[in-house]
Amino acid sequence: LDPINQGLFKTILADFKERGKTILFSTHVMEQAEKLCDAIALIARGTVVLDGPLAQIKRQFGRRSYRLVASGDHSRIEETPGVEECSIHDSHCRVVLAEDASAADALRHLVEFLEIEEFSSEEPDLEEIFVSAVRNAGISMADVDDESEVQS
Repeated sequence: LDPINQGLFKTILADFKERGKTILFSTHVMEQAEKLCDAIALIARGTVVLDGPLAQIKRQFGRRSYRLVASGDHSRIEETPGVEECSIHDSHCRVVLAEDASAADALRHLVEFLEIEEFSSEEPDLEEIFVSAVRNAGISMADVDDESEVQS
């Protein structure tokens, strides 16, 4: 949908919601689902791999991701105990912690070599959640390609 029709569609959906109506919206465009839906069902290869309220799902998958704005030796971030992944974007980094890692412990190590301006939890986007849910369900991403969708 183009931006004008997205706005119109959102208005129509809000009107239906206000009247207590349920709308089933199916899309392959995760960004649209994220903007328009309160609850989702992620389907891959005909299998529901994740479903529930979008806000709850984002909290569930977002516990390990942090936005880090800092100066110093960014190359050492991935060597930090508990850090599973670090991707550097312009002026900030996205740090993903291991399942069993503590954010407080990771932060204690990071301050040893970085001047930290910001360290805050970051909500993953629906595309990241979809990929993670599919992998957790044991479905190969190569098998998913054109058959993935979100229903709300």
